[in-house]
Amino acid sequence: MCCTAPPFDSYCMRVLTPFGAVLLCGALSSALVAGRAWLPAGAVQANEPASVASAATPPNPRFSNAIPTSVTNVQPAPETPVSQAPSPDPSPAATAPSPALPLPQQVEPAREVQPLSTGIAPTTGPASSPEKSDELIRLMNGAREREGREPFVRDPELDEVALVRARDLVANQYFDHYGPDGSSAFSELALRGRRYQLAGENLARNNYPGTRSVPAAFDGLMASPGHRANILEERFGRVGVAVVPSGRLWVYVTVFTD
Repeated sequence: MCCTAPPFDSYCMRVLTPFGAVLLCGALSSALVAGRAWLPAGAVQANEPASVASAATPPNPRFSNAIPTSVTNVQPAPETPVSQAPSPDPSPAATAPSPALPLPQQVEPAREVQPLSTGIAPTTGPASSPEKSDELIRLMNGAREREGREPFVRDPELDEVALVRARDLVANQYFDHYGPDGSSAFSELALRGRRYQLAGENLARNNYPGTRSVPAAFDGLMASPGHRANILEERFGRVGVAVVPSGRLWVYVTVFTD
């Protein structure tokens, strides 16, 4: 894989629920299987989805040289079923009954998914680095403070969601907001019965050594308008972060909710 990519990468996804919009952004990837590639120290990679996709269309990863894009997914509120009065029984001489009226479209209510009783895979994998995750949150809160925003409150449940996502990225060797099976940060939130009006995800990875990795990830995210918007979104108040190793790379997953 060529290692002449720009110093940061980005792509974004936003999901609207009946309660609001869900903003999702990811950063720093090369391709769905780029986790296998060796990079010289300091190199980063880029991967972008199509600018717009429907609810049934996952992002279409492609190289884009760090141009942020957005994906929207509207989850309509459930329609109110239409009541139909029963028709009187036809007499023997009556003609054939009229065709039945079509039933109203059934729409699954958003944010009412019941938690699964089974465990949420993957349950094993690399541990998150507490030092790197703490440092990324510190840098994000510093940026929010400079813009007059309230600091993020760290949420243990969102830490778990971020860790599941990070482990899945490493285990299945991809770098995208949607897993090969269609899983995402939003499906992880739904599995836990988590309710929200706005949620988002930032992804980043690099192979900077030691203490240089977190600032490099943060600077790349802040240089991308989509990721910067997630970090500075005033409606986001809670955050979870996981930072896990993947060979020579460090993979960063940040999950936001209101």
